[in-house]
Amino acid sequence: MYISKAGFKCQGVNNHYFVLFSSLIIGALICFFVLESIDIFSQKNTEILHLTTELLSVFVFSSVVLLEFQRLDGRYAEQTNIIIFGFSIVLMMDYMNAISFAGMPAFITPSSSQKSIFFSLAARMFELLTFAAIAASLTFHGRKMVWLSCGLIVSVILIAFGTLFAYNLPSLFIHGEGVSIVKITLENVLLIGYVVVAYLFYKKHNVDGEKRYLHFALSSVCMALFSLLVTQYQTLSDTYLVIAHLVKLCGALFIYKSVFIEGVLYPYSMVNKAELYASKKKNELKTILDNMNIGVLRLSADFKLSYYNQNALKTYFYLRTPTQGKYIHDVFPPDVIDKVLPF
Repeated sequence: MYISKAGFKCQGVNNHYFVLFSSLIIGALICFFVLESIDIFSQKNTEILHLTTELLSVFVFSSVVLLEFQRLDGRYAEQTNIIIFGFSIVLMMDYMNAISFAGMPAFITPSSSQKSIFFSLAARMFELLTFAAIAASLTFHGRKMVWLSCGLIVSVILIAFGTLFAYNLPSLFIHGEGVSIVKITLENVLLIGYVVVAYLFYKKHNVDGEKRYLHFALSSVCMALFSLLVTQYQTLSDTYLVIAHLVKLCGALFIYKSVFIEGVLYPYSMVNKAELYASKKKNELKTILDNMNIGVLRLSADFKLSYYNQNALKTYFYLRTPTQGKYIHDVFPPDVIDKVLPF
């Protein structure tokens, strides 16, 4: 019966997320056709939307890295350094992607689609590698600060390369034509990679029953859809690009739910369970003591009266006035204290 209930519960969770993700996909398609028909997004509006979604992604990954860095409980300990290293790079690449988008002020070198796409591809590649490492149950040993430092060093190298040499790479976007063959090929590789890790996460969820892996699977599917959409746009204000960034934001929110929200709520849920357990045990102990045929008193280390059972209340009339928290010297007469104190 217990196994049957667990099975129904797991099936209910899967159905819940299936409905949620199906609604997300249907909503994205509806938005696509509506926006495509009215062509509401100008170049300027797209810049604002791009900056907003990228900064929200930066916030999500920053929150995740900070939470993992400060985590004290032992849950998912083998994943901590992986997340710190990989997602610290992702958040830096997403930030550079945001400030390098065509139309943004120049940072060392002029902003352009070539520069922005380079950082976007770098972010998605390291996000995929981080997911793959978690799905493969790899372990990065060592101190958290070392892996955070490594992530920042890799980020600085990528920023320097993308800022100074991105223009020497094969063209990723051709104005008037759209994304290049090189860009499409790289995105298709990422798409396949995200589909594979989504499948691996879903298998881990079915084996372990951890919702964390289901969230990672859903995030991976969102990122696979993102890679598909960003191979279709022809202009920087194209509806495909708009929907892609909204889907990407959904993928980041699944990570936020998986790591940050659950990580913050977990200590409070454990404290609540501990309080309920302690209260239950306290009530059980009180019931036992109240039914004993001898008087039981509990004293603190400094001889304050902290508890007495019902038999003690009947035996010692001194206790019939409010006495809890008082020193026994103030409750019992001196002759009783002299007999009891040596023990």
